[in-house]
Amino acid sequence: MDRDRLSAALTELGLFIGALLAAILGVMAARAIGLWPSGDVRALSILSGPLITVLAALGYRFLARRMIEADIDGPAGVPMRRAGGGEALAIAGAGTALALGGSMVISAALDVLGIPATEQPGILEIVEDARTGVDRIAIFVLAFTAIVLAPIVEEWLFRGLFFTRVRNVSGRLAALALSGPAFAVIHANLSGLLVYIWLGVVFALALERSGRLSVAIAVHMGNNAVAFTLLLLGVAG
Repeated sequence: MDRDRLSAALTELGLFIGALLAAILGVMAARAIGLWPSGDVRALSILSGPLITVLAALGYRFLARRMIEADIDGPAGVPMRRAGGGEALAIAGAGTALALGGSMVISAALDVLGIPATEQPGILEIVEDARTGVDRIAIFVLAFTAIVLAPIVEEWLFRGLFFTRVRNVSGRLAALALSGPAFAVIHANLSGLLVYIWLGVVFALALERSGRLSVAIAVHMGNNAVAFTLLLLGVAG
């Protein structure tokens, strides 16, 4: 990668991190002054993650459009071809299978190495409380967030904005190398870092192969739906 492309990629990364930190601080400030629930109000607190993602997307979009222009068919990235309906469905199905299959292989390998990938403690607590009847509202909010809301807002930020812009100014390898780890870090789960990097790459490839953000969202939803179901059944955790 030449110096100009590297500089462009790092600039995008800086804007992305700045917008994300501003969103996190904004939600923390809202909690501190009582504008957003915290503590035991888990059903609403679960939504803080998607809220942060939306605010970060809006902030990143605002900053990027005013500081630098990354044309959607910029010189560094080959324009994405928009797949037809049937092909898009096939890509969505293949992408979902690839996401789930790769995650299982990585998790199995980590188990062999003695460093198993586990779900976040807060999520496991919500699932356990739902099983024992302590709090069934939170599990429904978590299911909606994980299967519907999070895939939409996360794909908008990580693939629709960040991956696409870096790809256009610095090429696909730089875009995959930055957006995959960024997607993993935002989930704040060190044990599952490699799994999330893999998922971030698969979701990005689904977008690139189809030219449709909706396909990446569909793959993300399919992966989360299966993973969440396995978690509820006690198969994963």
